[in-house]
Amino acid sequence: MPRVPYTPPPPTHLPSRGAKAAMMILWPAFLAAAALNALFFSLIDPQDLVVHGVPVEIDRLAAYAIGFLICFVFAAISSFMTWSLTRPAESQPIERRSPYSL
Repeated sequence: MPRVPYTPPPPTHLPSRGAKAAMMILWPAFLAAAALNALFFSLIDPQDLVVHGVPVEIDRLAAYAIGFLICFVFAAISSFMTWSLTRPAESQPIERRSPYSL
């Protein structure tokens, strides 16, 4: 009896286009925010932050969280702009007319 190669069944659930877009935008933004947050707070102590000449009275953990969220928002905006510029154009039918037709 000949051997038949095994082919796995097709996946039952594939992510939607919106879920793929969210993954392509938010995952790089998360990684960039983590790296930027680590770099920023390895150089600057949250207790030494000063805004408009007034020292910021905030807990270190809160400063780390706020810094991460700010980095995440800017990285997500950057990732969204990159994603929107690299999407393929919608295919539109081209109307072919002679320049001399009415």
